[in-house]
Amino acid sequence: MDYKSLSSLAVKIPEPRNYFHGTLAPELLLPGNILLFHRRTGGFGKSKNRAFHQRHVLIFSLCCSADVIVDDVFVRLNPGQALLVFPYQFHGYRVEPRSSNLVWAFVTFDLERGNIPETLRQRPVSLSAAAGEHLRLLISSWLEEESPERNAQVTLETAWLLHYLAESAETRARRPVKQDRLNRTLSRVCKLFQSRMHEGVRIKTISSEESISESHLRLLFRERTGTSLGSYLHSMRMMRATQLLVQSDLSIKEISSRCGYGSIYAFSRAFRNEMKLSPRAFRKRQ
Repeated sequence: MDYKSLSSLAVKIPEPRNYFHGTLAPELLLPGNILLFHRRTGGFGKSKNRAFHQRHVLIFSLCCSADVIVDDVFVRLNPGQALLVFPYQFHGYRVEPRSSNLVWAFVTFDLERGNIPETLRQRPVSLSAAAGEHLRLLISSWLEEESPERNAQVTLETAWLLHYLAESAETRARRPVKQDRLNRTLSRVCKLFQSRMHEGVRIKTISSEESISESHLRLLFRERTGTSLGSYLHSMRMMRATQLLVQSDLSIKEISSRCGYGSIYAFSRAFRNEMKLSPRAFRKRQ
């Protein structure tokens, strides 16, 4: 440490106007139980990309663009951008088969304190040079041997990145997420399904309302996401069910109805096949 240069900097600190009033801290976003990993391939149809959890997921695109679907919106995530997925949001991504240079860093965490702005939902944020440096420090710290100092550094760097994203969401005017024509069509389809899930709405009905044949809609969805529309809709039902089981006091019967199942038995069977637990057992574990 060059204490001489540090002392030169210290003597520039001005005398306080008031010794009892200092800098006011902003509302702190405190992440906990932080976990980092990376992905070099992606596909909506793979179970590891169809997450059913109550943690936040922060995705950093470092190399190669890809389409991300978050609930009912298709988002293009480009290198140098970050996307925050909130708890119980369905999310998956797909990279073009001909591209093999995908590198994405994932940071998952529980939010111990503070509130993340809702304006960050489904909105990619471009990273500044400073944010990129904090991401580098976060990854470098994560690769070190675990210790209290290392864990503190991981927490601080993650918190800084969250504050950067929150500030970006607050200071920028909200603009519609850019989508190409096909993504807009598929987003409308997904939004229709979400809003009418409780009706047990069918793909045939939605395709008719979008003035597109059912077979063509299924083909377009598979081409864009790499998985079937039926599989996606099933995942959306399961995501809604897990959310209601944890965040509401609704009965299992009422939840099955809100998720579009014709009977509690059909719902329980589908839930057990997906989660390896009955709805009641899943609720008790949370």
